[in-house]
Amino acid sequence: MLRPEIFFPLLAAVGLWGCQQQQLPSTTSGKVRVECDESVFPVLKLLKEDFERTYKDASVDIRSAEARSAIADFIDDSVRVIVCARSFNAEERAVIKAAGIEYQEYKIALDAVAVIGHRDNALKQLRVGQLDSIFSGSVTRWPGKPKSTIEIAVGGANTSINEVFRNVILKGRPFSPSAIPF
Repeated sequence: MLRPEIFFPLLAAVGLWGCQQQQLPSTTSGKVRVECDESVFPVLKLLKEDFERTYKDASVDIRSAEARSAIADFIDDSVRVIVCARSFNAEERAVIKAAGIEYQEYKIALDAVAVIGHRDNALKQLRVGQLDSIFSGSVTRWPGKPKSTIEIAVGGANTSINEVFRNVILKGRPFSPSAIPF
């Protein structure tokens, strides 16, 4: 049997040791690694810098990646936070569901697609139907300029902008074979 003069100091020591505050990560402290879709990386990098200036105990390791690569890393559990300019597509959702991965998805902003034309082109606006015709390759010349071939540059196949543009403008059809990825 333990004597009271030994038991109570031992109990107090264990109690004090158990009550020591541990530095647990929170939303304003700790470290996190984030993979960010390259199309929104510049904006997220600025937000990261501002966040770390405000919260000195926070460290955000942000890396630029193509959307498909970031999502694959998330599914493989090599990164726990990703930022993409699009939601998961049907194929990705099926893989996530089959793997039993629980996640939370937040829409934090809406983005836009800029279509840039040459400054010598007099065309001031394009309708969505015209964009569809141009980017699918069914229209290859500018109206009123029969000798002026339309050159198309698109984001790489694994970028979010490529997938969003194909789904929204081309309704799932591929880009023209003459489209040049950048």
